[in-house]
Amino acid sequence: YEERSVRLNKHHLSNRLVFVLKQKTLVLREVIVRQSKAVQEYGDTTVYRVASFRTGEERTVEDVLKKLPGISVDDQGKIKVNGKHIDGILIEGEDLMSKNYRLITRSLDANALDKIEAVNNYTDNHVLREVEQSGKVILNLTIKKDRLIKPFGNTGLALGTPRRFEASGVLFSLLGKLKAGVVGNGNNTGIESPANPEEELLEKPSGLQRMDATRIELQPLIEGVRNDIPTGFNARRSSINQLGVVGGSASWQLSNGIKAKASLIRQTDSQAIFRSQSFEYVLDSLQFQGSDNSSVRRKPRQWQGKLTTVLVSTPKTIVKWHSAHSVTTNRETQQIKATFFTQGDSLSVHTQNYRLSSQHWANAVHRLSKGTVLELTTGFDFGKIAEGSLMLPFERNADSTSYKIGEKVMQEVNSRRTSWHASLQLKGSTSTYLYGGPIKYMLIGGILTGRDRVNSHLSADSSRALPELISTPLQNDLGYS
Repeated sequence: YEERSVRLNKHHLSNRLVFVLKQKTLVLREVIVRQSKAVQEYGDTTVYRVASFRTGEERTVEDVLKKLPGISVDDQGKIKVNGKHIDGILIEGEDLMSKNYRLITRSLDANALDKIEAVNNYTDNHVLREVEQSGKVILNLTIKKDRLIKPFGNTGLALGTPRRFEASGVLFSLLGKLKAGVVGNGNNTGIESPANPEEELLEKPSGLQRMDATRIELQPLIEGVRNDIPTGFNARRSSINQLGVVGGSASWQLSNGIKAKASLIRQTDSQAIFRSQSFEYVLDSLQFQGSDNSSVRRKPRQWQGKLTTVLVSTPKTIVKWHSAHSVTTNRETQQIKATFFTQGDSLSVHTQNYRLSSQHWANAVHRLSKGTVLELTTGFDFGKIAEGSLMLPFERNADSTSYKIGEKVMQEVNSRRTSWHASLQLKGSTSTYLYGGPIKYMLIGGILTGRDRVNSHLSADSSRALPELISTPLQNDLGYS
């Protein structure tokens, strides 16, 4: 209504006052209402707005991923997008942890997320993008803007009884030309490691399939005791561990076209698994009793380092150098004791092993013309395993009150594998379309050479008959190229 004012005097106070207001027209400013889409599609990329799926109960990135449509996370933390395993997780477009993405998803605070992008046919090689589809699937985490203006991170700690703990922490800096991150994780509640450094060594460029020098399988002559978990028991509730994992990664943009990325992961653990079972048989008036007790103690140690350098990066050419190393050691003690009636025997097996894996390759890609690319790859792989086992059986003496060491058996195995490979590929696509898409082709040629070498030594020391050492060395040299 329009505003109206009246001056009052004594006459107005003794009479009834009536005010008639006229309507007033107000012109409002334009109001636009838009719907905020939780999921959007852009070609091969699906974008999830995290705020649309959060309820406030999510603690880590993994908790958020479990609520996104089309994305699944299993009990081990491995992620699938539309049924396909992802190849890694990026943070603001930077690949800081590669295949060890569980270090991020199980440690990074969910409050730092703005968007999550699922990218199909991902490749970081812009020259190959126009002639082939990689088939790789990655997730890219977009961080809230207020977190990017300075280093950000979070820590978490959970305590329980008796003397149980779970701890995690992350720290990232995505400022300027140097982008880096440090992740730590530890527990003694039976949760497995979120990192698998050996998976990093599976990274390889396209081309001729190489010999896998990181996978050397040896069949031990000395068999250990049973250490499986009986059906119906949760392995997490049946094991005692002392896990610690620390990983760090950094990416430097040295100059236009030159970039280097380094990462290092170190993990240690101490595991103990105990199993005990008793049995009783009743036959008429006879009763048989016995027990079977076994234990396994492991102390694995592992570290992995990797360096990838982009030496040349132009619109037509990309040259990369990659070098990765992994070292794994493990000490294991297995014991078993079986008792039937009053007689009992015991067995102890001590094992130590050492595994070294090394991978080096160079890759060059050059665009010859529009739709035609030439790719050259060459590399060298090396793998080594050294393992030693000692078996000590303990037997009850005739007086049934003491034990003696039975036949002692020792085994040593050493294995080496080396391989060298090179390949040349011509890739392209034509302007001719078939079934809705251009015809693509690839011509490939290459060479692969490798060598295996295995040495084994087995010896037995019999205290029953001969006091001297009975040694039976077994040696085997295998080579091929």
